[in-house]
Amino acid sequence: MIHKQLDYYLTNHGWKKINTNIKEFTLYSIQINQQTYGISILDDCAGFLTHPLLLEHLLEQTEPLFSNTPYPYQTLCIVLTNHPSRTKTMIEGNHAKWLIDVSSSKLIIFENQPSEFLNFHSIIEQLCNPQATSTITTSAKISIFSSIKQKLSIFWKANSVVNFTIILLNILAFLVTEIIGNTQSPSFMHLCGAISSSDLFLSHEYFRTISSIFLHFGIQHLLSNMIVLWALGTSLERLIGSIRYLAIYLISGIGANIISMLWYWHNGEYYIVSAGASGAIFGVVGALLYIVLRNKGHVHGVSSRQLIWLCIFTFAHGLLSMGVNNSAHLAGLFIGIFCGIIFYRHKCN
Repeated sequence: MIHKQLDYYLTNHGWKKINTNIKEFTLYSIQINQQTYGISILDDCAGFLTHPLLLEHLLEQTEPLFSNTPYPYQTLCIVLTNHPSRTKTMIEGNHAKWLIDVSSSKLIIFENQPSEFLNFHSIIEQLCNPQATSTITTSAKISIFSSIKQKLSIFWKANSVVNFTIILLNILAFLVTEIIGNTQSPSFMHLCGAISSSDLFLSHEYFRTISSIFLHFGIQHLLSNMIVLWALGTSLERLIGSIRYLAIYLISGIGANIISMLWYWHNGEYYIVSAGASGAIFGVVGALLYIVLRNKGHVHGVSSRQLIWLCIFTFAHGLLSMGVNNSAHLAGLFIGIFCGIIFYRHKCN
C-alpha cells in the first residue's frame, strides 16, 4: 500500500518516473532550482536483497541517469521491508538509504544516514499515517484538477472560444440525435429541426434556418464538416475576433438556408429535407478567402490557392454525389465573401 501511495504522490508532484527492468525497483527524478534530485524505491518485502552489496550495485548502475545532467544531484533510496533487522544487514554502501517497515508503517533512518531529503521525512510519516494519507490524497486530487483545468483553458483559448464552442455544439447535437433515433433518416431529422422549403414558405417555421445548421446526416457528414471548421474557423476567428466570427458563421448559415430553400421552392422540390453546417462553413471559407486575397494571397498559414482548391473539390464532389445541397454551399460562399468585406479591417503596412 505504501508503495502505491509513494508512487501516486511522486508522479502527481512533478517527479518523472523511470521504469527499470526490475519490477521491485523504480526510479524517480526531478529538477528544482538547477538541482537534480533522484529517488529510488526498492521493495524488499519478499526478500529481494540476497547480498549486502546488491542494492549498492543497483544504485551505482543507475547513478548515470542522475549525474548525466548539467546540474549537481542528490539521491535517496527508500527500501520497503517487512523484516527491518534482516534488510539492515543487506544495505551496505555509501548511498543514502531509508527504510520503511511496512508491517508497522514506520520510517526508519539509521544514524549514518541523512535525516532529511526535500522534506520527505514528514511526507513519508504522513503517508504512513492513514488520516494524513487522506489529506495528501485530497491535496493531490485538487492539484490534478487544477492542472487539468489550466490545460483545458489553454487548449480552449488556443483553438478560439467561439469556434471551439460551435464544434462542441455540433458534436453534442449529433450524439443526442444519434442516441434517440437515426440520423440517416430524413423524416427523423426533420422532427429534430432539419429544414425543407415547405417549412419555411408554407409553415413559416423560421427557427429551422438555425436549428438545421447544427444537425448532420451521419457521422461522415459531421466529421467532414468539423474537420474543415476546426482548420479554417480558428484562423478566421483570430483574424477578425470572436463576435464578428460568430456573426459571419450565423449570417452565412441562415442566409445559405434561405437561398437554398428558395432554389428548391423554385424547382418544385417542396419537401426535400436539408441539414448541416456546410452553408455556414462555406461562409467561413468565403470570408477567409477575401481576407487572404487582401493580404497578397497568404495569411496565418492559409493561402488563397488552398481555399480555391477546397472550393473546387467540394463543389465537384457535390455535383457527382446525391443528396448534397450545392446551392447552400454556393450561397454560403458568396455571403461569406460579402461578410468578409463588411467585417474585416485591413491593416495597411
